[in-house]
Amino acid sequence: MGAEMGITADATSNGGTWRVRIRSSAGDVLGAGILLGSETVLTCAHVIPDDGLPVPATEVLVELVEVHEARPVPARVADGCWVPQRSDGCGDVALLRLGRPQPAEHAAPLYRLPPVLGRPVWMGGFPKGLDNGHYLRAKTAGRVGPRAEWVGLDPKSPRDVVRKGFSGAGVEDEATRYVIGMVVSRYDDPVDVPSAERLSVSYMIPVETIVRHLPVVHRWVRGDPGVDRPLVSPLTTGVQDIGFAQRLAVWLRREPLTGRPGITDVETVVIEDDDHARYEALSRAITLADRELSGGGPDEAVSAAPHGTVPPLGSVDLAIDVTKRTDTEVALRVADRMDLRSPGDTSPLSRVRANAVPLTIVAVGVDRARDPEALVGFMKLLADRGSRLLLVFRDPHSSGLRLAERLFRPEAARIDAWLDELAGRVALAADREHETAERGARRSSLSDAEDATALRINLTRLRSDPELRSHRIVAKLAAFEHSVRTVAERAEETLRVIDAQQPAVQELKWQLVSYTAMLGTKAESERAELIPLHRAAVRLLAEVPCDLPEARRAVDRFVAAVHTPPEGSRHDGPDGWDGLRPHRLPRRGPGPDQRPGFCSECGRRPLPAAPDPAPPPAGTGVLASESTATTARARRRDVARKFTVRPAGEGLLDLPRVELPSLRDLVMDDPHPPSRGQTCGWEGCDEIVGAPYAGQSALSRGYCPRCRHPFDFTPRLSPGDLLGDQYRVIGCVGYGGLGWVYLAEDTQLDDQPVAIKGLINNEDEAALRTAVEERRYLTMLDHPGIVRIINYVTQPDPATTAR
Repeated sequence: MGAEMGITADATSNGGTWRVRIRSSAGDVLGAGILLGSETVLTCAHVIPDDGLPVPATEVLVELVEVHEARPVPARVADGCWVPQRSDGCGDVALLRLGRPQPAEHAAPLYRLPPVLGRPVWMGGFPKGLDNGHYLRAKTAGRVGPRAEWVGLDPKSPRDVVRKGFSGAGVEDEATRYVIGMVVSRYDDPVDVPSAERLSVSYMIPVETIVRHLPVVHRWVRGDPGVDRPLVSPLTTGVQDIGFAQRLAVWLRREPLTGRPGITDVETVVIEDDDHARYEALSRAITLADRELSGGGPDEAVSAAPHGTVPPLGSVDLAIDVTKRTDTEVALRVADRMDLRSPGDTSPLSRVRANAVPLTIVAVGVDRARDPEALVGFMKLLADRGSRLLLVFRDPHSSGLRLAERLFRPEAARIDAWLDELAGRVALAADREHETAERGARRSSLSDAEDATALRINLTRLRSDPELRSHRIVAKLAAFEHSVRTVAERAEETLRVIDAQQPAVQELKWQLVSYTAMLGTKAESERAELIPLHRAAVRLLAEVPCDLPEARRAVDRFVAAVHTPPEGSRHDGPDGWDGLRPHRLPRRGPGPDQRPGFCSECGRRPLPAAPDPAPPPAGTGVLASESTATTARARRRDVARKFTVRPAGEGLLDLPRVELPSLRDLVMDDPHPPSRGQTCGWEGCDEIVGAPYAGQSALSRGYCPRCRHPFDFTPRLSPGDLLGDQYRVIGCVGYGGLGWVYLAEDTQLDDQPVAIKGLINNEDEAALRTAVEERRYLTMLDHPGIVRIINYVTQPDPATTAR
């Protein structure tokens, strides 16, 4: 196996003899596995064929591919060691019991090693065509997958992505040769993504998560657990200090701070001895964040936890109770957790100084250590080596806390530069968000989703924060930076979706427009049924981004309904059809209507079978053998007898001549806005203003009672105003639900009369979006019964100079 990649067997841990190939009884390769002890193999549950039983009883063949002359061994799922993938995606691990023992020296060295970012690893599997094995190299890439159970593996090259035959393969740390996880899955971008941008990632389940799902595995695992026993919570009580629990979850959820020289990612908290609620919240957060303590099971503690109090899985790499410990003892705990090594000097402090330590560490009881100030100095070393630190003190007046606040205080110039950088990024995010709004995108439906306006407000607050010159500002700025990135990425994704959807949406709109023109040919009763379907399709197509599948179904329903005649109508063609050649509807979607009683080609309802003709009454003189042509001539003679042709114009009714009023007579002398009121709309305010109140008449001008923004619903255009250097306003003639309607003259077309529509409330963003969408639709329509838009211009508001 190793020879195929130029890697000798001796270069891997234990010669790689723990690597297992799993075949079906028919000899097909199913996947890979890891030998544990002498009688057990670890693999993914989905590798074992499903035989319909709760626990598969299928026998498979296990082969130790790196052991010379090893024979296949039959194996089955071990009792109590089957954890299939759950509904939330977690799990997917299993242990196989071998039919006969194997030499224990071939077993794998499982190790609890934190899967920090950028750790080089390799893995060997058995893809199709390479039954003898194939190696791939990658680097660990952070928490992913269901509940963040998995760890991403970025391939060293595009070819180094796992494929079928790698599931269950051990993931080996390149530096220590320890097995730190097991391959479980992969991800590939859709084929429509350009090849140069296409993403392919492999995933592994870390050893600690495997132990959580299968506790029996711990007997084969080396390395200390990530959480000291005194800090483990039984998770039997509820969260009492919810605010503190949410603060901890936010800090743990945030990605490590990188690229900020001179700024350390350190947070200090004080939990006094009698503050049991806060201490339990801390212990609970540590337990839920540890992979081995909270990686699987029924997760009642997670589902019952208050909103925002559950940290991501794997967000704590090491939690230490440092009470009565020296800095050397704590350094040894850190060095062993990372398996740090240094040439020459093997003391714990030297091992830490010689390596990067990109861990998230929680140290509890710093001021209760043997030498608190020395321990704080060691924590400064860890922070400088790349660690994120949460330092917990028990006394708010301790000298260790004062030293920590002084050591970790960032330089004022660096914080100011960070704030200036964030201000620039907020401006860019605002521009992208504004672009999405201009293109009609609706704001996120999440009530707690931030936008650019909230970012500006929070940035102003940060500049005047009382803790601006303390180390605590770092966590606030890092959290704010995450919010800025989220808003910008959301806007970018929205624009990307809009661009991708535009061709399909435009096609559906044209299809809808073409069938909308047929509404004029329908009877009033038919239109009453069709208009709701049309409105539903218009509403869905107006949403940005658009729900394309639902919009396509809505258009299909409208098109099919336009083609469907009302109940009881007849077709004159043969077999109950209209005599036209059967045709397919111009539709997109699942195809013609397949409901019983509908044509599979055109979607129309067939007519009921015509009743058998009744025998002619006696004495009619019509013989059964009379030809069809003779009968038709007789019918035409009967019809002709009912009509008398008179000279042209004789007997016609004279209609009175109606004089149309002058258009100028329609101009309102004293236009008043509608008395039902309007939405304020200023920065999203939904208060109704300008409506009658307590028997008083409606106000055309005033102030919003909620946001205190002024409103003015009087017409913005006055007689004589020249709009767009082309249209001279004559006056206001009426109003609709959202806008004033003005009569004007086109000065460039011999004073041709035109109608102009403008908003009643220019501050209402929802009304503005509706007007823009209405303009888009009406410009696509061309029908005698629909008003046609001939131009669109903007005009400065004389009151605010805004456009």
